[in-house]
Amino acid sequence: MIMKRHLLLSAPLCAVLAFAACSEAEIPVYDVSSHRLYFTGEKEQTVTFQFYPGTDTYEACFPIQLIGQQLDADREVSVEVVDTATTALPDEYTLPTPVVFRKGLFTDTLKVLLKRSARMDDEEVSLALRIVANDHFDVGYPDSLMVKTHFSNLLRKPEWWTEDITNAIFGPYSDAKYHYLIESTGIADYSGYSLTEMRKVRDAYQQALDAHPEWTEADGSPIELAGY
Repeated sequence: MIMKRHLLLSAPLCAVLAFAACSEAEIPVYDVSSHRLYFTGEKEQTVTFQFYPGTDTYEACFPIQLIGQQLDADREVSVEVVDTATTALPDEYTLPTPVVFRKGLFTDTLKVLLKRSARMDDEEVSLALRIVANDHFDVGYPDSLMVKTHFSNLLRKPEWWTEDITNAIFGPYSDAKYHYLIESTGIADYSGYSLTEMRKVRDAYQQALDAHPEWTEADGSPIELAGY
């Protein structure tokens, strides 16, 4: 009777052990000596040269993360332009040659020089880049191998230009009004500013408008701010 009970208890135990063995066999073994790369952070960004008065170039930065041990020497990274997702022309951007991941780092940065062209006054262009495997690196997470940047010389109403800003500070949004605001203050993003701080910005902007009567709306009418 004792032996029979022992056999009955052993059957489910064997099943558990067999399942555990199968599950363990299915867990991928990670080779810590290998090196894999993927993009981290924002995978898509939008740039307008309107935010950077007086310059026709912008350096877009994309952090690259290393999986594996730190490198003992600088190694070349293979990055390709994804033609099917790119509308920018070759003379509208410059990639570093070569792209290098430096020794002793777990995170490095791909820096791409974006160049303003005349057509960007009327249209936005895109540049998509993808990490590909080479003799030094394998690729990391499949959904983090590509980044994309959209760039132009166009303006769009920013999120911080809320109804409160319209009613109490700058009045209705227009591209011309935003353009000259940036030109006069050198600041494009007012996220986080209080209304008290924005009133000071408005007053300084009004002084700039008074000093530059040539700064007008697209139809030639004067730029008007709320409260004036």
